[in-house]
Amino acid sequence: MIDPITAFGVATTAFKGIKALVHAGREVEDVTSQIGKWFGAVADYQHAASEKKKSNERGIKKFLAPQSVEQEALEYVMHKKKIREMEKELKDMLTWGNYKVVERKPMLGGVSGNWRGSNANSEPSVHGGPKGKTFFETSMELVPECIVVDLEPTGYPRAPVGKKRVWLDTRNMMFTSCVTYDRRGELWKSVEAPTSQFVDGDTVKMDGKYPGWSWTHCHCHDIQTNRMSRFYHSEKIRGGFESGWNQGDLYDKYMTVPAIRRLGA
Repeated sequence: MIDPITAFGVATTAFKGIKALVHAGREVEDVTSQIGKWFGAVADYQHAASEKKKSNERGIKKFLAPQSVEQEALEYVMHKKKIREMEKELKDMLTWGNYKVVERKPMLGGVSGNWRGSNANSEPSVHGGPKGKTFFETSMELVPECIVVDLEPTGYPRAPVGKKRVWLDTRNMMFTSCVTYDRRGELWKSVEAPTSQFVDGDTVKMDGKYPGWSWTHCHCHDIQTNRMSRFYHSEKIRGGFESGWNQGDLYDKYMTVPAIRRLGA
């Protein structure tokens, strides 16, 4: 089995290779193999680090150079942090760039009063459209100032999206809404993801000492086909998964490559 240090080195090398290809303007197909190497190396690292931790707990002799368990633990924390940084940079590098501040202006946004905790599974009521089910009930209010930002998919020359325009609330830099344009420059989709404290009358969901706060639901309207996609922040979903805050193991349980493979099995 590969050791964690070697796996981390392979991941770092693959990451540098991806950056070099993207900066050279290569097509997605040319970058895919390097991306695969990076994900594979990260999966190897996570597995090796997990096995190493188990062996240390059982008192088995380390297969790295002799050092204290505390030093190894610190190394793993630093490696994990670096892997997350690489992952974030990859997402940014391969997706959006050419950022441009267009203007600052007021905007209507769903920034409070949107949690429906008194409803079963916190499901919002619906209205509108041919069957009265197109939109979730949404509370909107005036956001005094938004920064309007344009961005383009710089890493994907053949991406179907030509540009995205995002409205950010200057009070907390939270996303309030966005629209996308196709490659012809024509308006394509509109996205809104209202947020709220989790307070609904006498019903309150706490996050420690204070009421929780999060996104509550999302509308994605395909303007060109006039189709609406929507989903909401429920209390639980099939499989026994429940909503919650500040759960330190969420990343490892749901967002790593091994976790996704396990959940999809």
